[in-house]
Amino acid sequence: MEYDQNTSTANGWFYLRLGGQPTDKVENVFLCSTPIDAMSAATYLISSCKGLPPTRTMLIVADDPNNLPMEFLKSFNRVVVAFNNDEQGNNAASAVLELLPIGKRLKTHNSDWSQELEAHLREEQQKLIQQDRGFSL
Repeated sequence: MEYDQNTSTANGWFYLRLGGQPTDKVENVFLCSTPIDAMSAATYLISSCKGLPPTRTMLIVADDPNNLPMEFLKSFNRVVVAFNNDEQGNNAASAVLELLPIGKRLKTHNSDWSQELEAHLREEQQKLIQQDRGFSL
């Protein structure tokens, strides 16, 4: 549910860390458009890796791309800008990449990570169905 237009929120970040060991240094950072996209991207990553990724990974969402913790982000070797694949997401990604040249843009085939995850899971399910049919002959 979106905030009411008169709601005042403080600038902040939503983040989650996964993979590796809890005490490992974070090696990969993904910037996402919304918390649900960050969770969808994390689930996609877990599905693709067939479990937790081997390296410690952080997924970050900011209320405003202009309010990202840039000094913090500059301390990483790999920052993936994974904003939505729409006009707003592409504009935000371009602005972030100007400020963060080490960043790499990752576009989904679909408009956002939730839809990308759904498509990925359907594809995986289809593969399992085809494997089952192959063994039932």
